[in-house]
Amino acid sequence: MKVSVNQKVLLEGLTKVGKAITGKATLDVLKGVFIDANQKGIMLRGTDNDISIATLLKADVIEPGSVVLDYKLLLEVVRKLPNDNISIDLEKDEVQITCKKSYFSIITMDKESFPDIPKIRVNSSVMIQQSYFKQLVNKVCYAAAEDNTRPILQGVLVEIKNNLFNLVALDGYRLSLAKIRIDSDSEFSVVAQSKHLIEISKILDSKEIQISFNENHIIFKSANLNVMVRLLEGSYPQYTSLINDNTDKKVIVKRSELIDAIERATLLSNVDGVKRVVKLNINTEVVNILSKSTRGNSKESIELTSVEGVINDFDIAFNSKYLLDALRYIEDYEVTLHFSSSVQPCILRGTNADKELETSLVLPVRL
Repeated sequence: MKVSVNQKVLLEGLTKVGKAITGKATLDVLKGVFIDANQKGIMLRGTDNDISIATLLKADVIEPGSVVLDYKLLLEVVRKLPNDNISIDLEKDEVQITCKKSYFSIITMDKESFPDIPKIRVNSSVMIQQSYFKQLVNKVCYAAAEDNTRPILQGVLVEIKNNLFNLVALDGYRLSLAKIRIDSDSEFSVVAQSKHLIEISKILDSKEIQISFNENHIIFKSANLNVMVRLLEGSYPQYTSLINDNTDKKVIVKRSELIDAIERATLLSNVDGVKRVVKLNINTEVVNILSKSTRGNSKESIELTSVEGVINDFDIAFNSKYLLDALRYIEDYEVTLHFSSSVQPCILRGTNADKELETSLVLPVRL
């Protein structure tokens, strides 16, 4: 194998496939990057068996061939090289890397042990805008569980039905749902690790992406990138039953003002090991944000834009982090808060025309 490739091009490709190389694999070869030089260019591939990422780079291929090199070492070498063409030359069990006056020789890894890309049969595919997919991921993944008490809740539900592409995440204390309209007759639902979706959204490299599914995998394809993710096993909770739109109390408030007030209230609620609990006291004119700890208390009032239902000094308390997370990922100027009682979930939505396409839910803390 003998190739010449630009340093920036190689560094960008290595950075992308590195999202699938954790460095914690039990097999040493999974700490490596597979490099395949062919007539199309250089194909880089990394995997940890749960996620596989392959990207095609433009390069001058003098002699085709393939090799596996330690990913972390190669990445650091390429990062430190000048922005010029890099020559990569395989000689027996060593790869010689030359760039201007710099020279490195790296011992190869056993490429025969590197996993092949599985050939899978796709059940269904859809095309969506990369920017829309990234927005959906940003709006829901914060609500996925961080611990592995219930592994399925570490995932995000990806579903298509009724010409809607939906992402849903919940962790038992909160829920986030975001949708976009698509033109597709397909209907399916799968669950993928939230951390994988976050990383994928960062490296997609074209305006439009193809998303394909089967029983075990979800596959993302863009211009020069192919990502395959193993799905989580198990049944995802029936989230639709959690969203009760028949709430009898609804208030509209300026989102930024509410965020700032809750952040200030959290300054006192987050001391002495006390949970970050803030209480909302709502009447027909204002919402009062209150906090209390052994070091003092705070109170701040925000005028309401609109009120619906019978609200007479209604009190409800929340973990401030959960409430702030939900508010921050709503992009509208104003936000609508839906309540039923002090022990029922609060539903949050923006106030734009497509407000039903985004829904957040936060469970209250019992006072």
